[in-house]
Amino acid sequence: MTKDKLPMIKDKLPVIKDKLLILDDEPRILSSLQDLFEDDYEVLTTTDAGEALRLAEEQEIVVVLTDERMPGLNGHEFLETVKEVSKATRVMVSGYADVNAVTQAVNRGQIFAYVAKPWNPLQLKGTVSAAMVHYRLNQAIDHERELLRVLMEGIPDLIYFKDADSRFTRINREHAQALGAADPRECVGKRDSDYLEPEYASQSHSDEQEIVRSGKPLVDRTERVRKANGSLCWISTTKVPVFDSNGVVSGIAGISRDITNLKKVEENLQHAKQAAESANCAKSEFLAVMSHEIRTPMNAILGMADLLSKTVLDPEQRNYVGIFQRAGAKLLALINDILDLSRVESGHFELDSIDFDLDAMLAKSIEVMLPRARSSGLELTWEILPEVPLRLAGDPDRLHQILLNLIGNALKFTAKGCVSLRVAWDPCDGAAGALRFSVTDTGIGIAPEKTEMIFSSFTQADSSTTRNYGGTGLGLAICKGLVDLMGGRVGCNSEVGKGSTFFFTAPFGLLLKRQHPSPIPSPIPSPIPSETPAAPRNVDSLTPPVGRVGMAGKGTATRVLVVEDCEDNLFLVKAYLNSPGFDLDVARNGNVAVAKVIAGAFDMVLMDVQMPVMDGYSATRAIRQWEKEKNLRPVPILALTADALKEDAQKSRDAGCTAFLSKPISQAVLLDAISRHTSGNVRARPPEGIMALVPQYLENVRRNLNAILSGIERGDYEIARSLGHRIKGSGASYGFPEITSAGAAVERAAADADGEEIRRQILDLARYLDQPE
Repeated sequence: MTKDKLPMIKDKLPVIKDKLLILDDEPRILSSLQDLFEDDYEVLTTTDAGEALRLAEEQEIVVVLTDERMPGLNGHEFLETVKEVSKATRVMVSGYADVNAVTQAVNRGQIFAYVAKPWNPLQLKGTVSAAMVHYRLNQAIDHERELLRVLMEGIPDLIYFKDADSRFTRINREHAQALGAADPRECVGKRDSDYLEPEYASQSHSDEQEIVRSGKPLVDRTERVRKANGSLCWISTTKVPVFDSNGVVSGIAGISRDITNLKKVEENLQHAKQAAESANCAKSEFLAVMSHEIRTPMNAILGMADLLSKTVLDPEQRNYVGIFQRAGAKLLALINDILDLSRVESGHFELDSIDFDLDAMLAKSIEVMLPRARSSGLELTWEILPEVPLRLAGDPDRLHQILLNLIGNALKFTAKGCVSLRVAWDPCDGAAGALRFSVTDTGIGIAPEKTEMIFSSFTQADSSTTRNYGGTGLGLAICKGLVDLMGGRVGCNSEVGKGSTFFFTAPFGLLLKRQHPSPIPSPIPSPIPSETPAAPRNVDSLTPPVGRVGMAGKGTATRVLVVEDCEDNLFLVKAYLNSPGFDLDVARNGNVAVAKVIAGAFDMVLMDVQMPVMDGYSATRAIRQWEKEKNLRPVPILALTADALKEDAQKSRDAGCTAFLSKPISQAVLLDAISRHTSGNVRARPPEGIMALVPQYLENVRRNLNAILSGIERGDYEIARSLGHRIKGSGASYGFPEITSAGAAVERAAADADGEEIRRQILDLARYLDQPE
């Protein structure tokens, strides 16, 4: 259809006119009025008031024009009746100038306007036109009023209007019912204080007066209110100012929504979250405890295997011992990983902040992994960009742990090619000290959709890799946890068949900038590969010690003071250090230890933590105080305890110990600790006749059991706790993890004063000791 045909169609459409109803008892006047208005309106005329009422009720009349004086029903009476059946605007025409009657009609709302006879045609048409406009305005107002009514009565929220004095001017039925009113009209003119508790009503009134004063709304306030029926509910309230035509706040409009169910859902979610967190914490605590309990007998197994390997064995026996050592070392590494993961997840993992040399730390990490790379025919390189600082402040042990995990992971999944480590500034962080460590390999690669999941616990990119490559999927989860603690981020870029790049970032303190002008790949010396499994991780290194003037130097025997009250542990330490390279002295409590340190110089003090008279912590503090007063360099003190939690290590630090070792202790670990904290390497012969000590040790355990029973009969649970702790620390060292486990159980039961549990544990242990060998 073309545009030029639109006017033609428009001309053919019927014109809808507003309807004008005219009532007059003189046909001549009706005729003249019809002539006057018929061009603009659809005019309906009648001389009968009853007929006019019928038309007004049945049709949409916009304006009613009526004479004032008529036979039967007069104009006032007629208009009053029309008002009840029609919304038409009413105009009266009369030849009688009864001002009082007209005023009364206007005040009653009977008429919109009055026109006197004889009328001026232009004036009359103007009045009717104004009446038409008035009708349309009333229609719009009625429409808005209906919308407001539907809004207030249809929405199940509490909706209300108040004047500037906080009195209700309008309120919906929902709110009225909440206030206990049967009809919303009952609430008009009243305040919250007429219905609600004084405390809430007072706060509500104060808020509303602040809105009136400031003209600013109050939005989404959550409040707890008691309803008229006595029940408590939560509501979310919004109140806004209402302004008059002069811009002055004349009142407020408010809406309150009952959010009790939402609050319950939130509370349930919060409880569920807390329960989940508690369950996760309990899981982590359980893993930490179990890892600790399993590690104790594992240390004993490895320690005894180490001792056995140093005896005369035939080839078949040596092969068996080697299997014990390798399998035990792998299992202990897994236990340590689980312990690390549980500590990270439970929030018990604390980072150190010490100065360290980045070059030396990276060289150490690469040196550890180099034999493995060479055995697989892989090249292992590392590079530090020149702008990276030479010395940093942070936790080098955790950084070393992350790098070993990432490099080891890369070596495991790379069959040929190379693995490279690169250190640079973090390009996504402009802060000083933010470094990016990248480990790139030429291995099997990872599918893009798998790169996120590999950082979850016990997860690998492909379950088939567990069979092909081994592993539990804990390493990357631990890395992510440690990097998160450092305040960095971890990620992976990979392509299947083309290798992977694992990276992590971390902020460090800057101490010294690097001097060389260009990147220098760091060469690694070729260490002699060793088949000996790594020593168990039960040493927590603290501040590096310094020597004391007058102490034994290189080429002389290392003087060691063994502070230990348990004969069994003392026998074992003596067996471990049975060599001309050691000069041993013994103190059986803290007081004697302090006196001996003051009286003579020692290269090392092995300090048991729990002892009579004076414990190891107090003895260490006393020694450190004396050294400070005499301006002496501190002697290395290694704390020894059967407990191995972070808190115990911290107590050792606080007391001034140099390092912390957990019982049972293998000979290799003890020698390594002494070597690292004295003037040079130390050696000792393998303990000879260690098995000869076992019968005497078992007899000592039996005596301790009798002493424990006697103690609890007297109500002395402290002796039970002390001897239980002693048994726990010595059993696994002699190859009896069952004794260690029973000792730990007795110690826990004694702390709870649980005599029945102590008796049960002692009975079980006695039966075990009475079994034939």
